Parts: sequence; structure tokens; C-alpha cells
Amino acid sequence: MQSAWVKDAAGILIPEWVAAEEERKRKRTMAVDLFAGCGGFSCGAMQAGMNVVAMVEWNTTAVLTYCANLCRWGHMQFHFLTPEDERRMEKAINKEWRLEQKTAMQMKFCFAGDGWIAGEPNIPGVKHIIVGDIRLLKGEQLLRWIGLERGELGCIFGSPPCQGFSAANINRYTADLRNDLCFEFARLIVECLPKTMMLENVPDFAKSPQCARFIRILQDGGFEGVEAFERLMEKHPTAVPATVRRTKTRVRKEKKSD
Repeated sequence: MQSAWVKDAAGILIPEWVAAEEERKRKRTMAVDLFAGCGGFSCGAMQAGMNVVAMVEWNTTAVLTYCANLCRWGHMQFHFLTPEDERRMEKAINKEWRLEQKTAMQMKFCFAGDGWIAGEPNIPGVKHIIVGDIRLLKGEQLLRWIGLERGELGCIFGSPPCQGFSAANINRYTADLRNDLCFEFARLIVECLPKTMMLENVPDFAKSPQCARFIRILQDGGFEGVEAFERLMEKHPTAVPATVRRTKTRVRKEKKSD
């Protein structure tokens, strides 16, 4: 059976299935991965149909792994938040290269496009690699690099450090400075105002004082959808932060007394 032909934007005849594929790619939700690590969250987002256009990570070894699996050579651009970040990245690349030269093992120095993405021809790969301390990154700067205005980004997602919240960490403590990095996640959401957001962490995060403050930052910033999150938490009262539970209990008692 012959394939139908249609005209593209330039007036060139192309097969209908090609046009449909290009339209599908065009409609992919544009997303940014904060606290990207080695790229597990980004990989899942790509498989779910998102177009991950940028990532932010401080650890240079994790950045190298991310680039190998989720970027394409010639389609990526590094952004460094400080000159020291650029020096750290260069040092990490040189270290991996020297390791390959010295080791007796059969290994290949991997960089952009050599990993998972090599078998995914329909996925464009992440273009903007932002290296440095997320506390130094401004939403306006991020949007300028990816070429979008505030409110145009489809999704911001990420996995702030969980060590201070995880029950698996027997040495966890509430004063762990890493716990406050979730507020940087909230700040960038407010500054960029994406259409959606996803945060991945351990269950005990939902019972922490940081979670209540995280919600308040979003509310104060006018980010829509917080009410839906609170309704979800209401259905699972054991997961609602203690400060939120106390507030709602007090309101209910006051109403009864009236």
C-alpha cells in the first residue's frame, strides 16, 4: 500500500508518517533536570516522551556519565556557573582519559552519545549541560540559555539530596545542610514558572519541616497546582508534615467550638 504524502512547512512533499513523527517530536514537553546526577530521572523522562533540554549538576564524574548516555556529540553546550567549575570539568575529563591510557582493562573512553542514547535515534539528546552549585543559578539565566521565556517551560524535575531525610541513613540529622537544597529547587520553579514540576525524594521528606516550607515557597510564588499536592497529602495523613497537621487540627477544633 502506498504511503500518503503531505507538504511540510517549507512546501516539500514528505511521507505522511514522517510528518506525523516530526509533529510528535515538536510537541514533546520541554523539560529541565535539576540535581541531575548520572541521568536516571532524565532517562525516564525521555522514555515518557519529554524533551529534556538542560540539566544541572555539580559532580563532574556524574556529568561525564550523563553526557555519555543522554547527550549527542555536536548537539551539546556546556555552561559553567564559575571559572572553577570549568577547571573542575576539564580536570575530570583529563583524569578519565589518563585512566584509560594506563589501565590494562579493555575499556573505551566514553563521552557524548556513546551510551544509552546511541540506540535511540528519535531522541535528540540533552543540549545544555550546566555545571556548578545550583545556589548560584538564577531562573532568568537558565531560561536565557535554553531560549525560553518565563512560563514557557513544560516541566522542571529533579532529585534534591535525600541523605538527610532517608531512614536508611543512621547518621541523618535535621541540620544537614543538604536538606535545604530543596529550597533552591522551589526557588527555580518560582523564577521559571514551568507548567508542571516533579520532585523525587525519600518518603520521610514529606514528614520533614522542609516539605512544609517547600510548599509555602511555591504558594508565595504563585505556582499553580499546590492545592492538588495538598489534597494528595490529605489522603495520606501519616505523610503530612507535622506542622501542617497541627494547623489543620487547630482549625477543625475552632470550628467545633463555634
